[in-house]
Amino acid sequence: MSLIAKFERYSLRFGDALALRDINVEFEARKISAIVGRSGSGKTALLRSINRLNDEFASAKSEGVVFASIDDCLVDNRSVDLRRLRTNFAMLFQTPELFDMSIFDNLSVVLREVKGLSKRETAEAIEETLVMVGLFDEVKDRLKSNALELSGGQRQRLCLARSLALKPACLLLDEPTASLDIRSTALIESLLERLELSIVMVSHSLDQALRLADRLYLCDRGALREISADNATDLARQISA
Repeated sequence: MSLIAKFERYSLRFGDALALRDINVEFEARKISAIVGRSGSGKTALLRSINRLNDEFASAKSEGVVFASIDDCLVDNRSVDLRRLRTNFAMLFQTPELFDMSIFDNLSVVLREVKGLSKRETAEAIEETLVMVGLFDEVKDRLKSNALELSGGQRQRLCLARSLALKPACLLLDEPTASLDIRSTALIESLLERLELSIVMVSHSLDQALRLADRLYLCDRGALREISADNATDLARQISA
């Protein structure tokens, strides 16, 4: 079994508050692993531990080890350059985070500064990724328009295109459809199913997790355990309790 990330005896605190406790889990490569749980249960903190975004908080203190797959090799994520780690483990947030610039430049700034592509390579990669997320036909005639003029669903697909343009080993998704309408949610879900990428996602919706996940996990008061889809009724009761 090939792994994309692995936690061993991992605990995380923010000051005196325990966010995660004794996490031991293996996330499989080229699978969708979905994490569900009540608000404040530690889901996002766990996701951000993979690409070390929790390091941005001075109060964060961790124990144990998180391994990340870099060039198909599991390594301690603290031994990896941050830019390389976050390029390989690209993250998509609940609210689309776009730059106040054109649709084209929202992608080109990442491709040229992070990937170092030429102008020609950048243009080709932009078209490729916009096609991949089903957005090219919708925006091809207004690539120079401000990205903030897009609808919520289009913005999130543009953010997804920006992540995919990095050609990451894994996508980390933090409730990527929580702020979208039903149609936009269905579009994003369909895209995720077709990507054939390693995905670790936090979902606000148990139904969504059941639709998409190859492996399903419950985060409860900082602890994590795998759950069978057959136990969905019990799981729903735990989440709503």
